[in-house]
Amino acid sequence: MRKRLRNLFADAPDFHCLAVYASAEAALAEDGPALSALDLLLVDLELPGMDGAALIARLRTLRPELRLVVLTVFEDEASIVRALQNGAAGYLLKDTPDDRLIAELRVIQLGGSAMTPRVAAKIMELATGGPARIEPAEHLQTLTDREQQVMNHIALGFKYGEIADELNISSHTVRRHIEKIYRKLEVHSRSQAIQRSKNLGYLHDRF
Repeated sequence: MRKRLRNLFADAPDFHCLAVYASAEAALAEDGPALSALDLLLVDLELPGMDGAALIARLRTLRPELRLVVLTVFEDEASIVRALQNGAAGYLLKDTPDDRLIAELRVIQLGGSAMTPRVAAKIMELATGGPARIEPAEHLQTLTDREQQVMNHIALGFKYGEIADELNISSHTVRRHIEKIYRKLEVHSRSQAIQRSKNLGYLHDRF
């Protein structure tokens, strides 16, 4: 992802990548000119140590003029609301095409806000109190055995790191499985994924 972003910004004349941080703590510990020189910071939510939403809240206090944008795989209601409440100026998903990502970041730099359409739809759903609509699923792709294992752990409330430990895979692999699960099931949140998996018989009897 960092390589993708570096290449993306290298081809965009109005953006320049000044710094890359491996953690929230690394960003906050920066004592050089980079952090103070930033106009915009992309923040992942799942970070080692302090999470991205907490970093956004901290930087909102330290540098209120800094435009903070979430770039993540998480599109559940809790993650979206927490990030926006903490001061994020945008909420974009990592599967956003490069040209769309640059366009959204330009909107944010001009003082606007930006959200991936699926996230915007979720915000509208929350605002109106309408339930998420689950369409008939006959046309959906079938989950693999591993994806079904991951889905069962999600339904049990396991976090990504815990799923990785249980299945002896990396957290990155877990995230990739979940991205594929959401895409195959055509859902946009954990609760929708659990309900649809239950309807399709992917969850064990205890659910």
